[in-house]
Amino acid sequence: MEEKKNSEDTAAPIFTAEDQELLKKIEEGQTDEEAAKSPKSSEQKYNYYYSQDYDVDPSFGLIYKNYELISKQRRLVFTLLKQVGKNILRGKSIMNVSFPVYIFEPYTLLHRFASLYSFVPAILSPITAMEDPLEKMKVVLTWTVATLHLGISQYKPFNPILGETLQATMDDMQVCGEQVSHHPPISSIMVVGKHLKVFGTHGIIANTYPNSARATTNGKRLIKVEGAYPTEYELTHAQTEITGLMMGKRTFNYMGYITIEDKTNGLYALISINPTQQGFLSSWLYKKTHRDDYIKAFITKDKSLIEKPNNATLDKQGHLAYCEGYWIEEFFIDGKCTWNIGETEPSAMCSIAGKLPSDLSLIHISEPTRQAEISYAVFCLKKKKKKK
Repeated sequence: MEEKKNSEDTAAPIFTAEDQELLKKIEEGQTDEEAAKSPKSSEQKYNYYYSQDYDVDPSFGLIYKNYELISKQRRLVFTLLKQVGKNILRGKSIMNVSFPVYIFEPYTLLHRFASLYSFVPAILSPITAMEDPLEKMKVVLTWTVATLHLGISQYKPFNPILGETLQATMDDMQVCGEQVSHHPPISSIMVVGKHLKVFGTHGIIANTYPNSARATTNGKRLIKVEGAYPTEYELTHAQTEITGLMMGKRTFNYMGYITIEDKTNGLYALISINPTQQGFLSSWLYKKTHRDDYIKAFITKDKSLIEKPNNATLDKQGHLAYCEGYWIEEFFIDGKCTWNIGETEPSAMCSIAGKLPSDLSLIHISEPTRQAEISYAVFCLKKKKKKK
């Protein structure tokens, strides 16, 4: 039964040609162990490296170039209007409108949020052996900037059900997630390693406009460093903006501020995204000095500077460190490059055995050969579509 479910999921675009060849061998009668011995592709890294679907525009930053998906999403508006019209004629509620399967990716939002922590092993974990509070804050600041490009996918994930869980590993770290609220939807993520625990709460509030959308993530992230040099950090989330929903170029950008507080040593950091952003009138009068993905940041001992963020404080004298860069390319602290997108890869999020029943990811082939977490919702929807 499990192998049958897997064969029906191979149509999902997340699988490579090598993945599909592996699944074909299983369908032809090979056991999981035999298939595992065959050559297979590397583990699926739930990582949205922007070069796959984006171009870098010299003015705007990221320009989405997956025109096939853009076309499908724009057609979705007319599909939804049809459904609303049919429901009105039939006397049904206009709230009972479902999205077509073709706009979804084979993951839930819980997986999407967990993937944002896939730089914890590579960038954040060395902090456990560091003593200097300022150097540790620089690592946290670098990790925060590096994670931004991991969340730029334009595919819509499935909504997790209340109580759904996620259990996985990233290198030698354990990853746990749970959907703790349905209305509003809130996901909680925890990554645990040696002397390091990272927690995150993600509650999305989205506002749509005629040709754009903005999303605010409520909740915070918490980093607990244990061992010889215990430290605790609290971080906020960035806002996102997508333009060109119905016409024009499709752009993706972050906006606003991210604050970081070292609650143990009294250090603070402020990240300002697109600090040179211009208003409608000034954009016609003055030439842009940076792309929209430009960021500036600083580290300080003055807590008041992050309580009421202001771009005027970015170059203020007396900061402990000055930072700048582009969140889709590289980041510099006091002139030294601390992260480059082409040099550091995020860790793969791999499944584990013995999951809780509330983990709705299908375990359809053995753990060594599984390439990705696939939401059970995908299987159900595809089964329903085939029956029709």
